[in-house]
Amino acid sequence: MKVEIQRADLNDVRDLAAMAGEYQAEMVALAGVADFVFEQKEKEAALSAFLENADYAVLIARSVRGHPLGYVTVFESLPYSNDPHGIIEQIYIRPFYRQRRIARRLMAKTRELAGQKRWRRLMVMFPLAFHLDAARAFFEKQGFGDPGRRKLWLRV
Repeated sequence: MKVEIQRADLNDVRDLAAMAGEYQAEMVALAGVADFVFEQKEKEAALSAFLENADYAVLIARSVRGHPLGYVTVFESLPYSNDPHGIIEQIYIRPFYRQRRIARRLMAKTRELAGQKRWRRLMVMFPLAFHLDAARAFFEKQGFGDPGRRKLWLRV
């Protein structure tokens, strides 16, 4: 499957908000919460502000026809030692497109972004409440190590 991955901009807000709602619905279902309500307009407003901040980035994967397939969100963090690194907050691939190496391609572009920003490492944050074994296995295959329960890291 041919996939195009680009840094998202304000033209992508509607598609990103829809996928973010799908991501949140999956997380809420894992938590066993039945009364989840997603507010598209609120999410669009939040994403617009997010995309306008230079320290944040969203990479969006699209089919060659422009259909949104997934995304990854990453932001810069300056730890105590002034050693900048990136933190991957979310990665989401729509269920129908999983197992098609789209997440792998998103991660390759995320590594490119990390190199451009001169980040010395990337970290992935996991929600503590969930056992995301498939996600953890994916990141370990991508070369991320496990320094603790809640995060994985990779030297760039």
